[in-house]
Order: sequence, then structure tokens, then C-alpha cells
Amino acid sequence: MEEQNDDQAQVSIEDLSGAKKVLTIEIPEKVVKREYDKAYRELKKNARVKGFRPGKVPRSVLERMYGKEVNENMKQQMVGEAFEKAMLDHKLDVIGEPQLDAPEIKKGEPFTFKLTVDVKQKVENIDFKGLDLKRNKYIISDQMVDKQLEQHRQNMPETEPINEDRPLQLNDIAVIEYEGFKEGKPFEMLPKTTAVRMEIGKNELFPNFDENLLGMNQSQERSFEFSFPELYSNESLGGQKVEMKVLLKEIRKKVLPEINDDFAKKLGGYQSVDELRQAIQQNFEQLYNQQAEKELQEMIFTQLLERASFDVPEAWVEQELVSIKQEIQQSLASQNVDMEKVGFTDENIVKQYRTTAENQARRRLLLNYLIDQEKMVATDNDVEAEFERIASSTGKAVDTVKDYYQQEEHRQNLDTLKYTILERKAMQMIQDANTIETVSLEADTVSDSKQ
Repeated sequence: MEEQNDDQAQVSIEDLSGAKKVLTIEIPEKVVKREYDKAYRELKKNARVKGFRPGKVPRSVLERMYGKEVNENMKQQMVGEAFEKAMLDHKLDVIGEPQLDAPEIKKGEPFTFKLTVDVKQKVENIDFKGLDLKRNKYIISDQMVDKQLEQHRQNMPETEPINEDRPLQLNDIAVIEYEGFKEGKPFEMLPKTTAVRMEIGKNELFPNFDENLLGMNQSQERSFEFSFPELYSNESLGGQKVEMKVLLKEIRKKVLPEINDDFAKKLGGYQSVDELRQAIQQNFEQLYNQQAEKELQEMIFTQLLERASFDVPEAWVEQELVSIKQEIQQSLASQNVDMEKVGFTDENIVKQYRTTAENQARRRLLLNYLIDQEKMVATDNDVEAEFERIASSTGKAVDTVKDYYQQEEHRQNLDTLKYTILERKAMQMIQDANTIETVSLEADTVSDSKQ
């Protein structure tokens, strides 16, 4: 759009918050007319209309045939150019796409439209020095290692037949065959299955199934009505009511191994119990070092956010909500669970995780301010080191990792990688700028799922 000094668009800005603004932009009528004339001159040169020679089509005919298309193209062009200039003139750091509220362009009138935008709020320099920081150093006790060894022992039982005449009871290993029936006929979803091993009480086969087997004797058959829960991983069985016929073929019991060098070798190729204990100790130390780092970061964010006041752009919050949803999807998919069937709709995710997303976005934005403030960059050496770290953790060759990120279709992933490096450098910069007191604490035992 050609501009002269007296053709400037008028821009007014309304602050909805520190991170959201409404731009009202008015393009003068004379500019609208000039753009109309320009658009139709170009169209007249190229339009091919039956009954008219090239370049001789009357404008009234062009307006009737192409008016809607011309208006839409003009709107996009004028909005885009005026918005770009407004961002530069008013030094707006816009995040995400603007929301446009624009009427149709009318001849003989100025073109006025509104843009609602998320912006990165301007903040004064953030003082990240003089923080009151503590790093917890967790002490791993011999009792913790002993308990983990016992957990491994419990997870590696052998079995042997019971040497007494008694019925099936909790914690026994039952060897069964079973078949499902509906209305007296074999149910194709539950065909006859033989030699199934299951520990009674864990309901490893079906939910709430084991209680129906208690008290059975070896070689005994039993029939009973069984109902699958409505929300079941196998949708075809969800809510089904069937008759189950079960034969208890054998009752076995668990026999726990001794903790010796053979046990260590079977567990993970360790040469001795001492080597196994050392590995458990190192695993605990790694786990608690990660926990200590998270706790330190929590202290850093809490104190810095007390010093820096700013609003979080909605676009950043929405990005965090998308990430949270993806994490939930991946977690449930690994368990063969459908999100919506367990109540995780988009609406519920926003309602349940909105505060979490806002907190995460606020922390990311804080680091973003510090990265800009300190003019931090991810150097080529930083990126190379990150490639090597990824290669080491994934077992891939460094060149393979590098080739992936350098492909054009993965350029956005490379940008994300560089920003992750910058965030890590920012956190390290804060720690280096402060005195951190080390506090020794006894480590608590952790669940086996974390091992």
C-alpha cells in the first residue's frame, strides 16, 4: 500500500491487560480509493471476459464479476500492511496470531478494523542476584538399599507346586483354563484358553476376577456369572455379562530367591551383590539429585517471580495446555486407554490444568525475559554438545541426530532445541550468580515405579 505523510493510518491501542491489547486501525478513505483503483487497473490488464478485448473490460463489469474477490484481497493486504507498520511504530512484541474484527470494505468510506493481540509485556531489568537459595543433598541409607534389594527379590519369584492338600488362597499361583459363554453358547470374545498363570489377589487376568476362584481345589471346575466394567480397555468386552467356566489345573506357590551373587547376575548382569548394591545406590543418588534440582528451581522461580510483575500472554498459556494434553494422550495411549472415555475432554483439560499451564507459561516467560536481558545465545558449540547428549541418551550416532535436526522439515525442532539450551543456560546463570547453601537430609524411600 503506497503511503504519503497525510495518508497515515490512524492507530489507537486499548490495553485489556499487560499482555493483551486491542488495536483499532483506520485507513483513510483516499487510501482505500487509491487501492481500489490500483486493484482494478491490475485486474483490467489481465481479465479475460467473453465479449471484450483484453484490457477493455469496463470497470462496472469487473466489479460485478470480481467485486467480492477484490474486496477480500484488499482487506487481507491492507490489514496485513497496516498491522505490520503498527507493530513497528508502537514496538509491539506480538505473540501468536491476531484476532481480526473487520467489516466489508465500502467505497467512499475509511476502512476501520480491530485487531486483538497477545503481546510480550515490557518489564524492567530483573535482578536475579541476592537470592536466598538452598540445595538439598539427600543421604542414601543402607536401609534404603536393603529395601530396594528386597523389592527386587519379591519381583523375581520362582514357583513350585504346593505340597499340601488345601484349596486356593490369596497369593497362590493358579494355573487355569477358562472359557466364556453367553446364553449357553461359547462367546467368541472369550475363547477357551489353557495354562494361564495368575497370582491370586492381583486380578491380572480381568478386574475383580480372582475372588471367584478362592476356595477351589486342584482339578475342580467352577461356573459363575461375571460382569466386565463399563469402562474397560477392550471396548468389545466393556459392560458384557458372561458365564465363565474355569478349571483349576494346579496350585503353585512363590519361592523367593536368596540374595547372592547368582541373584545379582540374573537381575541385571551384575557380577556380585556388592556391585548390585552399588548400582542401586547410584540410581537413588541420580533420582534424588534430580529431585534436589527441581526443588532448587522451585525456589528460584518463587523468589524471582516476586521481583518481576508481568501478565502472561494467552497464547503462551494455550501452548502449555496443548503440551499437557499431548502428555496425557501419550500416557493413556501407552495404557490403551481412550482419553474421552475416562473424562479427558478438551474442556475438562482446560478446567483441570489451566492453573498449571499458567504457572508453566509464567516461568517460561520469566526465563525468556532473562535470556533477552542478558543477550544470551545458543552457540554452535552449545548445539553440538546437545547433539552429543541426545545421541548418548538415545543410543544413536551423533551424525544421525545432527542430520535429523538439519533437515528443512525439522527446522522448527532445531529452533526449539536451541531455546531449550538457552533456558538451561539461564537457569545455570542464576545459580552461578548466587550463593547456594547445601543442606543435608535423609532421603525417603521411593516407589519402585521410580526405579
